[in-house]
Amino acid sequence: MGAESDAITVDAVSLAEILNEYGCPWYIKIDIEGADMSCLKQLGESGQRPEYVSLESNKVSWSGLREEFDTLCRLGYDRFQV
Repeated sequence: MGAESDAITVDAVSLAEILNEYGCPWYIKIDIEGADMSCLKQLGESGQRPEYVSLESNKVSWSGLREEFDTLCRLGYDRFQV
């Protein structure tokens, strides 16, 4: 858009790495603009599960919603607020 910018490189860490270093939180808010499911799946792979999870739902397709609920159920969550 005509503005000057500089590219910078930053190191990335996975959710599993964060949980291993800092421990599992009681509540986790996931809001990563389109990558929420990736983070939720990493949560499943980490073997750690917060008591509560909040995420920005797909709300675009029925299959996307089903994937979210199925993933949450696999993680052991059985109550939801929409």
